[in-house]
Amino acid sequence: MLVAGMLNLETSLRVERFPLDYFPVTYPFHGVTTCVSGSGWNVAAALAGLGHEVRLLALVGDDEPGRWARREVRARGVDDLGVVDGLAATCQTVVLVDGDGRRQVHTDLKDAQGGAVSFPDDVVEQALDGVDLAVVGGLDVNRPLLPRLREAGISVACDVHVLRELAPQYDVDFLEAADILALSDEGAAGEDACFLDALGDRYPATHVLLGRGAKGASVRVRRGDDVTLVDDEAWAGRGVVSTVGAGDALLAGYLHGLLTGEDPQAALRLATTVAGWTIGRAGASVGHPRVDELAELVASRT
Repeated sequence: MLVAGMLNLETSLRVERFPLDYFPVTYPFHGVTTCVSGSGWNVAAALAGLGHEVRLLALVGDDEPGRWARREVRARGVDDLGVVDGLAATCQTVVLVDGDGRRQVHTDLKDAQGGAVSFPDDVVEQALDGVDLAVVGGLDVNRPLLPRLREAGISVACDVHVLRELAPQYDVDFLEAADILALSDEGAAGEDACFLDALGDRYPATHVLLGRGAKGASVRVRRGDDVTLVDDEAWAGRGVVSTVGAGDALLAGYLHGLLTGEDPQAALRLATTVAGWTIGRAGASVGHPRVDELAELVASRT
């Protein structure tokens, strides 16, 4: 499986509340953590921990954060064939997290957006070799991958994160390419079921996965003319420390369910379990359950 997306450093800072009060200095003991993160890496790391063979396609800088990211990718058993030193500097994210796990994310994409950088053709060709499923993040650098994946007959899952309208210019390429579509309800206007139906009717995805935060998650599944809407409740097996990466974990868990032959209801239960376990740690890539503990976690919910 190929995951193409963000690979960056994430620094998390615990704050007392939103909105922030001004203080010239604070001392949040054990409240500052740093890890390798990024929406692409979060999905790749979760899938690798669940026993899947994963290859990562991502851009970093020729700098110490980039070298740290590479070391982490290799240490977690993910193929770094497609990790390219193509940026002026490795992307970084700062996340503010309050006591309820709510987050505010500040992401510095450096020169990764706007079409100024691209993956070398030979790297893409090698990265696609033998791939059955590609998880593609909504980045400009990933846009040229979409027709190549279509030509190769490789199934595509896309996470567009937040939509505030049905056809935003930036996201349309990804929406039209996805066989499996994932997003959050943060930008959805109106009823979630209506929003899912509108997306499912307009775009080709047969599975539309909607993360709904504390309300759980839903997935709309289309088989021919038959459409099914499946819901599952939220779960936080070890409490909520940070909700950063919950959507990435949700997608990874759902894909794991589908790839292991589960029906949508069971796959969604796996997804909410993976997401619910992940939010019990600070750092979007460090709290995922392992494949050998996932079944026990699911069983603990019944």
